Amino acid sequence: QIRSALAAGCTDALPEPAAAAAANAGLVSITADGLDEFEETAVAEQLQQEQQKLGIDAEKLILTVIGEATPGALTVDPTSVSFGVTNVGYPQHKTLSLINQSNGVLRYSVELVDDSPDSGERGAAACEFAAPTAALLAGASSSGGSSKGILEDCWVDEADGIVNARSTKLLTLTLLPRRRGQYKFTLNLRASSQPQQQRPSHTRSSSAGASSSVSAAAAPGLIGIAPSSPSTGARRQLTTADASAASPVAAGTPLRSSTSPTAAEGESFDAAVAGGYDVRSREGRAALQDKPPLAVVAVTASAVFPLLLITDIFCLGLPKQISWQLLGIQQLNKELCSAVTAAELQAQALSDKGSLTNDNAAALLPPFEVDMGVVAAGQVPRSFWVQFSNNGALPLAWELHSYDAPQVELENWVEPARPLTQAEKERAFIIDNKIFDLHPHSGSLQPGQTEQVCFTFNPVREGTYQLPLFLRVKDGKQLQLQLNGRAVAASAQLPLTVRGSQSCVLAPVPLGELEPPLQCYTLRNGGPAPLQYRLDITPLQQLAKQNYGAEVIKYAGGSPLTGEVPVGDVAVFNWLFQPLEAKLYRIALPLSLGPAAPQPLLLRGRGYHPVQHPEEAQPTPEEAAQRWQDWLGFSAASTVTPPSRVLRINQEILDLGVCLPASKTKRLLVLQNAAGVNLEFVWDLAAYEEERRVISGRMSVTPAAGILEPGENLVCQVSFESGLAPQIFSGEIFCYARPEQTPEEVAHEEAMLKGTAGYAS
Repeated sequence: QIRSALAAGCTDALPEPAAAAAANAGLVSITADGLDEFEETAVAEQLQQEQQKLGIDAEKLILTVIGEATPGALTVDPTSVSFGVTNVGYPQHKTLSLINQSNGVLRYSVELVDDSPDSGERGAAACEFAAPTAALLAGASSSGGSSKGILEDCWVDEADGIVNARSTKLLTLTLLPRRRGQYKFTLNLRASSQPQQQRPSHTRSSSAGASSSVSAAAAPGLIGIAPSSPSTGARRQLTTADASAASPVAAGTPLRSSTSPTAAEGESFDAAVAGGYDVRSREGRAALQDKPPLAVVAVTASAVFPLLLITDIFCLGLPKQISWQLLGIQQLNKELCSAVTAAELQAQALSDKGSLTNDNAAALLPPFEVDMGVVAAGQVPRSFWVQFSNNGALPLAWELHSYDAPQVELENWVEPARPLTQAEKERAFIIDNKIFDLHPHSGSLQPGQTEQVCFTFNPVREGTYQLPLFLRVKDGKQLQLQLNGRAVAASAQLPLTVRGSQSCVLAPVPLGELEPPLQCYTLRNGGPAPLQYRLDITPLQQLAKQNYGAEVIKYAGGSPLTGEVPVGDVAVFNWLFQPLEAKLYRIALPLSLGPAAPQPLLLRGRGYHPVQHPEEAQPTPEEAAQRWQDWLGFSAASTVTPPSRVLRINQEILDLGVCLPASKTKRLLVLQNAAGVNLEFVWDLAAYEEERRVISGRMSVTPAAGILEPGENLVCQVSFESGLAPQIFSGEIFCYARPEQTPEEVAHEEAMLKGTAGYAS
């Protein structure tokens, strides 16, 4: 009768003794509304005795538990995230899918660990170029997520949350790299130890005054049943546990609680599920953190700035190395490769507000001197063709401008808002008369692309000119270029000076070297008129007295000590350096150039022990500056092709390498006629002519002259027959070209030359 009444859900039909016995046994909870839920009791023996008294046969009930095994209760897809190469200061987003493969509601927690390698730019200025970055960061900080899921450069939109049974939840992973470098993070997905806020429970009151509640709250882990001990009859409570320790049950099964659970019973089951700890206690949370994460996601990224480099240069009549040093490209490239500074970010902020002036920008950014050399006023201007290259992995946009230049062309009658200062007037004169001119002023480059920019110095009168110009790479570097140029009279005698040209750095020589190599110093004429010079080597005698009479540095021939350097030519002085001690030798020699007062020519050489430590064998900064092979962005190949360059060559630097004494070394060059007419060419060995006796050996080019048809390529062979004396030298040979002349033009030119010679005599 009891079983039938219970199955029907009504106990009103039970006889009074049976109903009283069932109630006394604690088998059911009888209320005015009907029968509440079954639960395991601790009075199984008493129930058996009551059944025997009532004549009810005892039966054995079998409980079947069905479960499903999955690879993991909570997984994430994908397991690795690569942002690739990204721009510094711009946020990037990726989507992660959290997949709950269980039948229970899971609560998760995301932990981000920064595994990025240490770099020297960790202390660099933090860059944020994107406009919505501030709002994005504010949203991330106010999302209420755990601080473990938010790092300075990477975070998820919901670090803590729940995933419903058999469902997928999308998380947004945001990377905002503020500094350049390699980024590496580990995203650990764990079961959360924080209890989920429970929804109101449905409660029914019993006739005995007891209450029974049914909780519908989501659990932090899988819903599980604590293992019961067969030796005890104590009641066990159903509760929640960590996903890695709990067992799944059928979907939709609600959490059952006893009519009157005790705190000790609840704590005992929580401890059993959490591996001996209460998940609501500090020890329980620590136990969960010590467990391996449910899933691990590797996050990688490479944050860079757009990289603009200068990779080639051409100036008619100047060697490539000299042009490179004149414009200071080595220092420019080094700065372009560095990180964005705080001063550049401040200048960028002022520019965005429209309040950046030329004076403000010049005060914020350090100047980089770009020397355009010396030009005769009113004569042929000097042009440098510079090649800009995108050597990075991101597209870039560059701009060369002056903040003094008006954005809109003003009419003549428009007056400025305030009087111009003297410096502003001088800059306005330079801009209006195009004394410094350049084109194009801006451009865009894809990775690997190049663009040619022409810098022209065209003075209209004598004087020294300076113009601050700003090179800006969008979302990257911003540099101040200080353009310098000097206009002189046509009769001025001036040398061609570059950084360090007033000093001769000799190659280091080991002690005890019986035949040290000859080393040369080259004096170049940089003015519009022949340069008269005089070199005084008397101080070398004083240096010999200081070294026990030994000639440590000795003049070894070449150009005479007194003479004249024609326009565009050079004078080469050979020196013999034979040190006695492992130290640095210095000596200053008076050098008179034209009518100017003598200037010191500093000779420096380093002696070293043949057997020395590797760090001692490293070159000094002055010695390293002489090696063009180590210059950043420099190449021997010729890639700049200005329209005026009708005769082109495949490489502008010919490295002969190490030559054995009395040997012959050959190299090949390719000439190309880029004009639409025939070109006559002729090679000029300049300082390497045999009669000038500058080098120990003989230089020759075959063919020495010829005619090139339009578009024709010609292979020329450069041969060097080395002498017996060792020597280190560097210099230039020239190839001149002009359109082929007709017989009538040749005869007319010869007549003109004869007339000039007769007048001169």
